[in-house]
Amino acid sequence: MNDQPVSEITDQLSPDRVAPLRLYPVAGIPGPFAVAAGHDRLAWLERAAVADALAVGAEAAGEARRAAEELNNLAGERLAEWEAEDGGEGSRGRLRLTPRGRRLAMVLVALAEERQLLRQRCGGHFDADLQLLERVAVRTSARNQFSGRVQAVERGPLLDQVLLALPGGRLLRASVTPESTRCLGLAPGQELVALVKASATLVLGSGEGSDYADYNRLGGVVQRIQESGERREIVVDLGHGLTGVANAGADLAEPFAPGQPAWIAFRPSAVLLGLVS
Repeated sequence: MNDQPVSEITDQLSPDRVAPLRLYPVAGIPGPFAVAAGHDRLAWLERAAVADALAVGAEAAGEARRAAEELNNLAGERLAEWEAEDGGEGSRGRLRLTPRGRRLAMVLVALAEERQLLRQRCGGHFDADLQLLERVAVRTSARNQFSGRVQAVERGPLLDQVLLALPGGRLLRASVTPESTRCLGLAPGQELVALVKASATLVLGSGEGSDYADYNRLGGVVQRIQESGERREIVVDLGHGLTGVANAGADLAEPFAPGQPAWIAFRPSAVLLGLVS
C-alpha cells in the first residue's frame, strides 16, 4: 500500500487519467462519507475503484447496476458504467468507474481519513455533535422535517410500514417499498429523518374522523397563518420543539386562528425517509 496519505495525493490526480486504486479501509467511520449500511452507492464506488472493472456476480448484479444509475443521476454526469456479460436483466457483469468516478473515490477516502484523524484527536467525544451537525445541515424543499428513531418495521408484500418515534413520544408511520427498506438498512433503533411536503399535509380541526383513519395525525396549536394569493400557510406548534407546516386553500384555512388547537395530517405514503449518517 502506498504510504503517502490519500489526502496529500488527491490534488495530484488528473481527472482523465487515474490508475486503479488501493484504498484505505473506511468502514465504520461515522458521517455522510462513511461506507456503511445504507450507503450502498458509496460502498460500490469504493469497491469499483480497486480494479479496472469490478466483477459482480448475478446475486448482486441488480444492486450494482442500480448504484451506477443512481451515482450518474445524482452527479449529473457519468461516474460509473454497468456492463452485463450476456445482456440479461439479472445477469452477472462488471462495474467500471470513469476517470471522474475514480477521482471521486479518492476524495471519498481522503475525507474519511480526515474524519478519522479528527476522531483520534478528540477521542470520539464529538461523534454525537458531528452527527447532529449533519442532521441540521440537511437542505430540502420539504417544509416538514422530523427526526426520530425506528420503533418497528412491518414487512408487507408490496409495501413495508415503518413506525418512527418522534420527540415527546409521538409516532409517525411511513410506507416504503421492500427495496427501500433493504437499501436504507431499516431496523429498530435506527435514527432517520422524515420529510413531508407542506402541500401533502392537511390541517384538521379535530384529530378524529374515519376519513383520516389511515393518516398520520399530529396535534398542536396554530402558531401563525400566512397568506399568499389564494393559498394560506398554516404553521402548527406540535410541542417538544416540533413544528408542522401545511399549505391549504383559503376555504380550508378559514376556521383556524392563532392559538386554536389543530392537527396536521398526511398519508404514510407521503413520507420520505432519509438516513441521518
